[in-house]
Amino acid sequence: MKIEKLELHNFKQYYGEQEIQFAGYQENDEKNVTVIYGDNGHGKTSIYRALLLALFGVSELAKDKKLGKKGDKFYICNLRALEDSEDGSAFARVKVYFSHEGERFEAERIIISQLFEDGQIEEDFLSAKLIHVDKKGITHIYEKEEDMEHIITKIFDKRMKEYFLFDGEQIEQLMRDDVSQKREVAKGIKNLLKVDALDDSVNVLNKLFSRYHQEVQNSASGDYRNKLKEQEEKGKEISEIENNLEKWNEELILKENEIIYMDEKLKENESIREKVVRRELLAKEIKTLQQEDKIDVIRKMRDFNKRSFNLFLNTEYIRLNNEIQHKWINLENPYTFAKELLEKVIHDQKCLICDSNVEPGTDQHVAVHLLLDKQQEYTYTRELSTLKEEVRSMIDKNEISSERVLEILKEYKRIEKRIKEAQVEIETINEEIGENTTVDSGLQIARNNLSEAVFKLRNKINTEKDVLNQSVIKKKEVDSAVKELEREERQKDTMVQMKDLADATRTVLKKIQSTFVTEISSEVEKATTTIFRKILDDNSKKNLKEVKIEKDFSLQVTAWNGVDFLPNLSYGQRQILSLSFIISLLSISGGTDKVLEIPLFMDTPISRISGDNRDNLLRLIPEMTPQWILLATDTEFTQAECNELKKTGKWGKVYNLEIPESGMTIAREETVLGFQPKR
Repeated sequence: MKIEKLELHNFKQYYGEQEIQFAGYQENDEKNVTVIYGDNGHGKTSIYRALLLALFGVSELAKDKKLGKKGDKFYICNLRALEDSEDGSAFARVKVYFSHEGERFEAERIIISQLFEDGQIEEDFLSAKLIHVDKKGITHIYEKEEDMEHIITKIFDKRMKEYFLFDGEQIEQLMRDDVSQKREVAKGIKNLLKVDALDDSVNVLNKLFSRYHQEVQNSASGDYRNKLKEQEEKGKEISEIENNLEKWNEELILKENEIIYMDEKLKENESIREKVVRRELLAKEIKTLQQEDKIDVIRKMRDFNKRSFNLFLNTEYIRLNNEIQHKWINLENPYTFAKELLEKVIHDQKCLICDSNVEPGTDQHVAVHLLLDKQQEYTYTRELSTLKEEVRSMIDKNEISSERVLEILKEYKRIEKRIKEAQVEIETINEEIGENTTVDSGLQIARNNLSEAVFKLRNKINTEKDVLNQSVIKKKEVDSAVKELEREERQKDTMVQMKDLADATRTVLKKIQSTFVTEISSEVEKATTTIFRKILDDNSKKNLKEVKIEKDFSLQVTAWNGVDFLPNLSYGQRQILSLSFIISLLSISGGTDKVLEIPLFMDTPISRISGDNRDNLLRLIPEMTPQWILLATDTEFTQAECNELKKTGKWGKVYNLEIPESGMTIAREETVLGFQPKR
C-alpha cells in the first residue's frame, strides 16, 4: 500500500481545504520520506487520524481512552468552522488516495456537525464512498460500510492500525518492566497472528462443550451424574478464579502506575530525591522477591514433595533397620555349600568327593543333614542381608532429602528475611520523608496508603494463584473419574460422543494456538534482534546481544554474557527496542523480512535517542518501509537530524504546520533543500 495524498476539509485543526501529498507514491520514486513538522497541538497526529477516518470510519486512537476522562468526546469538525457558520453547522471531509498491487483506490467520508447554543456539539456520518480501479481499468464504487470494510481490510488489517502509528505512548508501554509491557507485547503478537479467530473458535467450542455436558448430565444417574456435576462446578470455579486474577491484575497495574506518578512528583523535591529513588529500588526488589524468587522456591517445594514421600516413612525405616540389625547379630552361618550338592549326597548315599558310602543312620549321613539345615538358615540370612541393604539405602536417601528440604527452607527464610528488611527500610524512608517539612504531606500519605494497598493486592493475587493450581489439579482428578465412569457404564451414546469430541477439539485447538504463538514469538525475536542491532551504535552492539520474548510475553534484552539486561538499558536504548519490536511486527504481518508493505507513521519517536543511534535510525527506516511519514517537533528534528536525513537521499516532502489564526492550522509545503528547522 502506498498513499498518494490526503485531502482535508474542516478536519480537526485543519480549517478549510488542505492537501498533503506523500513522497514515495510513484513506483520508482526513491524519495519516500515525508516530514510533518510542527509544535505540539498543531495537528501532526491528526494526519494519521484523518487516514483512519477515511479508511475505517474511526478517528480515535487507543491512547485517547487513556488520556481522556469518561464521557469525553473527540470532535472531528473544526471548531472555527462551526463558529463561523451562521446556523452553527458545518461538515468535515477526509479523502485519501492510495494504491495497492497495481490497483488504485479513493476512500472518502463526510461528517456533518452541529454546534448548539449551549456549546454542545453533535456529529454524525453523512456519507462514505470507496472508489476502486482494478488492474483492468474497471471502476467499482462502494457506498456501504460492510463493502468498504471488506475491500480495505484485505489491504490494511484494522487490528494492526494502532501499530502503524508509532508514538510516545507505545514507547512508554513497551519500555516498562511490568505487567503492562507484557500485555502490550502479547497484544501486538496476537494482533499480528490474528489470534482472535482462534480465540473465537475456542469460545464456540467451550459453549458447545457446556451444552453437551449439561444434556449428558441431565440424562445420567448415580455416581456418573454426581461426577459430571462436580466437573461442571470445578470448571466454573476455575473460570471465576481466572476472571478474578485478570481483574485484580488490572487493578494492580493502575495502582502501580499511580505510585510511579506520585514518585515522579516527589522527585521534584531535591531534598528527598535520593530517598525516593532508593524506595523505588527497594519496592522493585520486594516485587521480584515475592513474584519470582518466592514463587520459584514454593515450586521447588512442591516438586520435591512429589518425589520425597518416603521421608514420611523414615521413622518406620529406622525401626525396621534396628530389628534387622538385632536379628543379624544373632545369626551365625559360615556355611556356604550349595543346597543342590547336599541333597544329591542324601539321595545317592555317596560322597561326591571321596565316593564313600553315606548310608542312613551313619555319622556321615547325620553330618550331611546338619549341613543341609545350616544351608536353609543361610538362604534366610542372604534374604535378610538384601533387605538390610535396601532399608539402609532408603535411610541414606532420606538423609539427603532432609538436607535438601533444609536448603529449600533456608532459601525461603532468606527471602522472607530480605523482604522484611526491605520493608523496614522503606518504612524508615517513609518516616524520614514525612518529617521533611518541604514535602507535600498529602501526596506522601496518599502514596503510602496506595503502596500498602498494592502489597495486600499482590498477596491476594499470589494466594488466588495457589487456589487456582489446586483447583486445576482437582479438576483433572474429576475428569479422570468421569472418563472411568463413562467406560464402566458404557454410556457412549451420541451426546456423550459429541461432548467428548468438543472437549478433544478445543484441547487440540488450544495446543495449536499455543504452538503457533510460540513459533511466531521466536520469529519476532529474531527480527527484533536484527533491527535492534542495526540501529544501535557500535559500542552498544558490543554490550547487547539479543532480544528475547519470554513465556509471559515480557520483552527482555540479554547482555554479551547472556545476563538479562533490560532494567539497565538507557531510555534511548529502550526507545530503540520498542521501535525495533514494532517494525518487526509490521514486517512479519504485512511484508518481507526487510520491507513493510504499509506506510509507517512515527509521532515524536526519537526525542531521547543519542546521536549515532538517531543517525542509524534516520538512515535505516526509509529502507524498511515503502513510505515513512515522520511527525516531528522542533526539539527532536533539529538542524543535525535535518542534515542527516538529507544525506540519505530519501527525503522527498516536508510540511510546516502553522497557526495563522486561532482554531486554524495550515499545512504549508516547503522544499526539502530550502527547509530550515527552528533549532
